Amino acid sequence: MNPLLEKLGVSSELQAFFKSTDCVFDFGDSFEHFGPGFHKVPTTQNVWRTAGETVTNVIISHSAMECLAYLTLNRHRFQLLSALGCVALGNYPYELQLEWVRRTFYRRKFTLVFSNDLVGRVMDIKVMTGLRNKPTRLWLSGDSVIARYHERTLSFAQANLSLHSFEKAFSIRSGIRTRKPLHHLTFLDELTYDHK
Repeated sequence: MNPLLEKLGVSSELQAFFKSTDCVFDFGDSFEHFGPGFHKVPTTQNVWRTAGETVTNVIISHSAMECLAYLTLNRHRFQLLSALGCVALGNYPYELQLEWVRRTFYRRKFTLVFSNDLVGRVMDIKVMTGLRNKPTRLWLSGDSVIARYHERTLSFAQANLSLHSFEKAFSIRSGIRTRKPLHHLTFLDELTYDHK
């Protein structure tokens, strides 16, 4: 077991599932690396993933460590790890990545685990629309976020933007869930703060 992950309360079962003996996660052309006092997440068009293509539920986040932290704090939500897959996209969701996820995990349940801020809410929308093969364009204009989706343009107050409000405004029912930490920006922040 990795002593750093053990100190953070990550079970041996999850460490084995993530194959994380050294907190380095291979994206193919670059690596995510987590250690005491640092966390390096790549910007790449490749993905990091766990499990095979037969899973029924897929967690998508920007980093493998965020997936690991989310599962550590929410293990009770998932009975079988064998039915679960995790995908990390890196710092930015590219269309090529989302196309691969869409093809590879066709008709699976998705849970999006991004930060609890405006960037995380924008990522939720970008990933959902990419998974549904209907990309959207989002940009800031003053205190508003402008969204262009399927020939329509709508404005959202930054504080009110969420995947739910976006879906409601554009009459979408994606069935994709989002999970946000309650007291911290990310689940990894929550995990590290709770185990200081």
